Amino acid sequence: MTTCLIHVFEATMVILQRSCAPTCFPLRCSTPLGSILCRGFHVSHQWNRPYNILFFGSDEFSIASLRKLREEQVLNPGSIISHIEVVTPPDNPRNKKAEVPLKEFAVKEGLTVHSAPPKTLKDWTIPNPSYPAPFDLAVVVSFGYFLPRRVIGAFPSGAFNIHPSLLPRYRGAAPIQYTILNDDKETGVSIIELDPQRFDVGGILKQTRIEVPPKVFFKDLHDALAEVGAKDMLETIRELDKCQAQAIAQNDGEATHAPKIPKAMGVVDWQLPRERIYRLHRAIGYRIPLHTTFRGRRVQLLALDDPDSATGPGKKTPNDLPPGALAFDDEYHTLFIKCSDGWLACSKLKVEGKRALGIRDFVNGYQLADAAREFFK
Repeated sequence: MTTCLIHVFEATMVILQRSCAPTCFPLRCSTPLGSILCRGFHVSHQWNRPYNILFFGSDEFSIASLRKLREEQVLNPGSIISHIEVVTPPDNPRNKKAEVPLKEFAVKEGLTVHSAPPKTLKDWTIPNPSYPAPFDLAVVVSFGYFLPRRVIGAFPSGAFNIHPSLLPRYRGAAPIQYTILNDDKETGVSIIELDPQRFDVGGILKQTRIEVPPKVFFKDLHDALAEVGAKDMLETIRELDKCQAQAIAQNDGEATHAPKIPKAMGVVDWQLPRERIYRLHRAIGYRIPLHTTFRGRRVQLLALDDPDSATGPGKKTPNDLPPGALAFDDEYHTLFIKCSDGWLACSKLKVEGKRALGIRDFVNGYQLADAAREFFK
């Protein structure tokens, strides 16, 4: 019943506001009709027609933006958003959690969800809206598909994407990971027009810079950028015509790339400095745990400590041990691994085929009476 009332209200507002555009003046709260319609919800001083939005996304990053759109629609009905529907990739039954995260969120919000084909939108057509007006704006956030020219062109008000980097820096699928890997001190979010030929090259509609917190992990930076992107998205929609008119072309000569992280990047090279290995852990460990080899079996390093706070294995351990050498601290239940410039501490790991172990269980289970004679390779 509530959903039906929302749809009726949405349709009424669209008819009222679109019927006077572009020849009529904006409907103001000072008029008799305006005073009636303005009761109980916010109306901007500058009129912007409400948009019918088709939202493309897939993961947790895109949920932040869809949530912000939905809040705006519910709390400020008729302001800038009239209707929202969602497009996601199809569910993947091979994953532990088969349902696409954005789809799960959208369904709970009572939004209509459309499934894209498994691989490409080459032959895909925009779905008919469950609403008596066509879509006029596409918002694309972490969708993973390339939208062809004919799809982009079907939206009268255009299509834009939210990208978590300061474009043209870090074009590609993994900008947050490379921000951490390269120890950047600054990052941000770019709202860009969709280009019909290439990913991440469209004109910049809006860009916000933020500082990268020291020692930040992927999840924390991801969540912070998702919220910045959601806020900037709403501001872009509110001033869409202005943003599009003032769009800034990207300089291809300044572009850097952030390609998808391969699983092979998770293999630890103990010849590297400990800070570099720790950065790798913070950047990709959430999804690809760093791993090494011990007695011929793969070992995932699930918890590594900040190398700046690690005290080292103590005076009894020789300093001239080669990279990959192990030392066990019985007092703190910590395993130290030698890197090119010092020691990195591990407090939790998982041997291939076994459950995750604390360090004492690992040392006892493998009878490491003298860990200094053992190595990770």
